[in-house]
Amino acid sequence: MAPALTSRDEKTCRILPQIVLSEASNPLTRPLTPPPPNLTPVERATWRFTIRGNAIEWLVAARALLEHGAFGVSLWDIHPEISDPAVQELISSFPCAKVVTKARVRDAITQTVFELGSVDVLLCFASVVACTHALELGLHEWKWTLDINTTGSWLCAQAVAKWTGGSIVFTASISAHSVSFLRPQVAYNVSKGALLQLKNSLAAEWARYGIRVNSISPGDIIVDGGGSVF
Repeated sequence: MAPALTSRDEKTCRILPQIVLSEASNPLTRPLTPPPPNLTPVERATWRFTIRGNAIEWLVAARALLEHGAFGVSLWDIHPEISDPAVQELISSFPCAKVVTKARVRDAITQTVFELGSVDVLLCFASVVACTHALELGLHEWKWTLDINTTGSWLCAQAVAKWTGGSIVFTASISAHSVSFLRPQVAYNVSKGALLQLKNSLAAEWARYGIRVNSISPGDIIVDGGGSVF
């Protein structure tokens, strides 16, 4: 950490760090290799959606990625024991793939790289929401929401970026773009809006390392029974 500045002259003369943007000559940020020209439509679709390498994400996405060719997956959760039966089912369904589970981010990235050899994709899904009116929202609930939704995603992204390149995808929300008038959820909206700026900032700063950073913003999803999950 830089020493604290004590005088006005020191503050006006200080040299601030700058982001080094990637350039067209950087092989890490070149356009993706196009498919071979002689493929049939079916072969082209298979080529486009085949997963290569290893990924860090959670159960449903892990199954989808393994079905599309991922070599290994690492499942991170603060309470991995809760989903252990589902994890064991995943392992039995894909005996040739490596499945790693871990709770603490620092230990998780070290074990993942050790067992899988690389991390090519990070998918951040962890999210909580509490519908509380802003005038009644307590500090604990505010911090709890941002710690999981925003800080958790940041810690995972930073840990992965220190070890490897590849692709990082944050799960934002439609509530990051416009206020939901159905539910009072100011802490959730702020936490997801912050992910959009986190994505933009990291995409600019880490492009030169060959790291792509994007986000998705789901909305209401209709589920069985006629209800919805936001």
